[in-house]
Amino acid sequence: MNLAQLVLATCAAHPNKTVFRTRLGDGWGEVTYRLWETRAARLAAWMLDRGLKSGDRIAILSFNGPGWATIDLAAHLIGVTVVPMYPSLTGPQHNYILHDAAIKAFFVMDRAHLEPLSRLAGALDGITVVGMLPPTEWPRPSREKLREVGLKILPQEWPEGVLALTDLIASPDPTEARQEDLRRMVGETRGDTLATICYTSGTTG
Repeated sequence: MNLAQLVLATCAAHPNKTVFRTRLGDGWGEVTYRLWETRAARLAAWMLDRGLKSGDRIAILSFNGPGWATIDLAAHLIGVTVVPMYPSLTGPQHNYILHDAAIKAFFVMDRAHLEPLSRLAGALDGITVVGMLPPTEWPRPSREKLREVGLKILPQEWPEGVLALTDLIASPDPTEARQEDLRRMVGETRGDTLATICYTSGTTG
């Protein structure tokens, strides 16, 4: 049994139980196992539509959160390898990982972590960029990130061309044909298929 099948079995056994709680303003939002699976399937279908296939790599640059886990599950549904990136690294270090791992899609938490990369010539060429959090939910940028790009105040919107994760996971459910593709790909992924590549401090500096 592979990672995706393990998660899907849990989702089927506990569809209405809460898997994630996240802070939303003054309250809390909850995500059930069923909703998590649905969002991951929508995102996996989008990845297929973008031409991603088993063996391709995506990167996630973010703190922990439901979006991180949803992207991770979506990738495993179709055999795509996930490359997590430490938010504390610098733009050049992130750039090294993006190109060393041949990243096809890059999921980034906020503009503070995208800006150092976007200012490096060619860093994001040929890479689809997806913003994980709406600007209203961005955490306060660290002084180190602002200093790296020479800004005192960070722009409060995504640059043109950045897709929104909220739109992708709220999209219509995959067609029956696409759902069949997902079921087939989950079954074809072997237990020893490469799931994640973790770059340690030694490999980036």
